[in-house]
Amino acid sequence: HLTWLWQGEPPKSESASNTFNKVKPIRKILNNYTQMKELSLLYTSGIEKFATGAWEFFVSGRSQWQAQKKNYQSTLTFSMPIEWVGENSKAFIDLFIKCAQRLKAKHGYAGYACIISQIRSDKNEPTEAFMARKAWAMDVGDPMLLARDLIEGIKTVSWLTAINYEWFNSIKEEEALNSELPMNWFIGYDYGTGIVIQAGALPLMGSVESDPLPAPYVLLNRVLKPLRVEKIGDLHRGNYSTDEIPLIKGYLANH
Repeated sequence: HLTWLWQGEPPKSESASNTFNKVKPIRKILNNYTQMKELSLLYTSGIEKFATGAWEFFVSGRSQWQAQKKNYQSTLTFSMPIEWVGENSKAFIDLFIKCAQRLKAKHGYAGYACIISQIRSDKNEPTEAFMARKAWAMDVGDPMLLARDLIEGIKTVSWLTAINYEWFNSIKEEEALNSELPMNWFIGYDYGTGIVIQAGALPLMGSVESDPLPAPYVLLNRVLKPLRVEKIGDLHRGNYSTDEIPLIKGYLANH
């Protein structure tokens, strides 16, 4: 399904973008980076290089010196069509768990999201802002840009929520954890350095017209709220706000 690869500041002799059928395997690409250089690899499924698509894979890897300072985080995101996830939910969950396991993930989540062009994100942000007001459980914001705000806590909960054991163990003895998360609604998966909590059989949108506050997400949020950061930065960066579609910044980003 993938059609393009974008590289942020690619090594010499390599292009910033190229068609997927012409790029090297990812292992060979990584061999061209030193530990002192951060990397950015964005695989998309758009027909045109600037377009986006439902299939996407994006890794933003910090350099060694940034990782040692511990005020930077590397991020990995991937997306697939909702219809495909509905028919292959086990494969998606397995991939999510394996990624968390291999990366020893600090935290992460998976559910509904509005996939917008990483290359032309500013122009696409009003669409995301509009959709976010129609689907309350839909994720908003760029994980790479928000990474520095999420060093010491999580941003949200979703269909799948990964949390490292250092954080999770601080609340696991709470009575609410056992009393408010019925096992017929929730499943826990160990990924070695943390736990993935699945809320419901399939992701929920949080449609304002039918179910804006899905019960599994409300319960999980209530239990994990002590682990959420109190404040995050802007979810949108552009200047395309209008009275009808304000972008999610400042006060709006934290409510």
